[in-house]
Amino acid sequence: MVRIFIGLLLGFILGVGGTIQYLSSGHGNLQLMTTPQVHQLEAQVKQGNEQIEQLTKKLEAAANAMEETAAKFSALEHRVEALRPPSDPSTTKPPAEEPPSTAPIQPVEPPSPS
Repeated sequence: MVRIFIGLLLGFILGVGGTIQYLSSGHGNLQLMTTPQVHQLEAQVKQGNEQIEQLTKKLEAAANAMEETAAKFSALEHRVEALRPPSDPSTTKPPAEEPPSTAPIQPVEPPSPS
């Protein structure tokens, strides 16, 4: 009975050690890499990385377009300011109203019926 127990224990230890050795040597990785699930996950990761690169390029293009638009708007704003006459308070007074005349008011005669 003791011999059977020692044999089982020794077999378990050798099995665990052999498995660890097999997986860490690289031969086990080769066997794991050939499974369909691993290929599917690698394809998904590759697609995700490609999408990230595409979105990064689009984001950079949008940022550049926004900077160009802001620069064009600034230039347009400066052009409009250059076209606008200077706003000097002394020259922008409203036209003065004519002062009331001091002449006496003449009565108006009604038209004669003829």
